[in-house]
Amino acid sequence: MQKMNYSLEDLYSQINKTNASDLTSVQFTEGFKGLLTEHEAIELYNAADYNRSGMVDYKEFLHVLIQIRVALALEAIEKAMDMQKGPGDAAKKFF
Repeated sequence: MQKMNYSLEDLYSQINKTNASDLTSVQFTEGFKGLLTEHEAIELYNAADYNRSGMVDYKEFLHVLIQIRVALALEAIEKAMDMQKGPGDAAKKFF
């Protein structure tokens, strides 16, 4: 599997087809088509629009995507740590 190296700025520009300063909900959900369900994209849009302006600016876009990157990294670390644990470790954690 080939990893694609796109910056968040490239992604924002690609989604922002009108080159306006902010993304509409339609642009945002269309931009994530194929990666997220429409419902997930709308939820992400609503989370990104933290000032409730009805539009997502670049700063809001960065904020929510960086949060996602951090969450995914933490999840990967947890999985790696779980793989290193022995069979008795779960019982030790419980007690």
